Amino acid sequence: MKERRILNWGSGCIAGLLAGMFLITEGSFISNYILIDASLWVGRIVHGLFYLLAILVFVLIVRWFWKDRKRSLTSYYLKAVLVSSMAVLLVIYAIFWALGYILSITDLNSFFDTVPGLFVQYHAVYLLLAVLVLVFAVVFSCITKKKIKYIQLLSKEMKKIEQEGFGRTLEVYGEDELADLCISMNHMSEKLYKKEQREKQIEKQKRELITNVSHDLRSPLTSVIGYVELLKQGSEQNPQVYQEYMSVVERRLQGLNQLINELFELTKLDSEDVILRREPVDLSSLLWHMAEEYSVLYQTIGLSVQKNLADTPYFLKADIERLARAIQNLLDNARKYTKSGGRVEINSQIQQSQDIQRFCLTISNEIEEALDIEIENLFERCYKGDHSRSDSGSSGLGLAISRRIVELHDGTLTAWREGNKIIFEMIL
Repeated sequence: MKERRILNWGSGCIAGLLAGMFLITEGSFISNYILIDASLWVGRIVHGLFYLLAILVFVLIVRWFWKDRKRSLTSYYLKAVLVSSMAVLLVIYAIFWALGYILSITDLNSFFDTVPGLFVQYHAVYLLLAVLVLVFAVVFSCITKKKIKYIQLLSKEMKKIEQEGFGRTLEVYGEDELADLCISMNHMSEKLYKKEQREKQIEKQKRELITNVSHDLRSPLTSVIGYVELLKQGSEQNPQVYQEYMSVVERRLQGLNQLINELFELTKLDSEDVILRREPVDLSSLLWHMAEEYSVLYQTIGLSVQKNLADTPYFLKADIERLARAIQNLLDNARKYTKSGGRVEINSQIQQSQDIQRFCLTISNEIEEALDIEIENLFERCYKGDHSRSDSGSSGLGLAISRRIVELHDGTLTAWREGNKIIFEMIL
């Protein structure tokens, strides 16, 4: 910043000085040659006005350059060229002034009659040009040295990113195009790093999903095969045993069918071409009906229910079937994992934040204190909070499906634990 201000001030003074000298020269020309027939005081007034105008222009130009907020490289290098050119002019002036001060005309004429003088005459243009180019190059390189170093740093850091991978960020200097480029490179590096990590996570989840699904398929299939073998051994002769075996086989096959259906549904929801059939739906009314239905179900299995539902209509364009499925999965999760005689709380409210309204649904259920649930994995595929209930008909995909449906509706679904309660919060 300090370097840029000095450059602005220096280039402003140079530009203002050139403009002022031009105006003073024009004033002298007008007063001496155009107004030659006018009275003396008229010429002096015109000359004085041009002096005042030159001073005003000088101040305005310096002020404009000093307050210049342009952060472009073009502006920076043009100012550097201007300062370097003025340095060249000063060197030319210094050379001729030194020659005029040190040597007289007679000395110069006698010098040019010598061999060194003839050499200088033959090579004066080249020598002068070389000096001027050297002066320009030195001054310009000194002014732009920091920018060149920054470009070299960017190149070096890009090579490190290429070798070490995404995630590295570059230090941003200034506010010009190089700074914008650096910021864009940082964003690109961070986004690609997150994408790379996400792809690794997805790959890991795929492997875990295959492992978990294989286990969840193998266990009931092994059980079904075993009971089928028992049935083949003549268990039909005992109707009670036959019915018991058939009910187990049916239950196992229904669990397999549910797992396959949910796996297929989650695969469809994860695809890029998933289409939601949106239509206006009153979330307050939808939740009220579902809460009433599940309240009866909870009470039949010995669970208590506490409801505090918003009675104000809240309309949202949503895929009613899928959104209802997401809420149903949360209510089913509470039914399966609430401790015996525990309580389920269903609350909803409409939150107002500035000009945005949000529908907030929370469902909490009491669990056994000793139950070790990994909250961060609740929405992972095939994760089961209570492994002792592996035969409860849970596929471990319900919460993953709910979160995906909520995300497709631009909402959030989170969970946390407070003591012996698991709380799920859905915001739409």
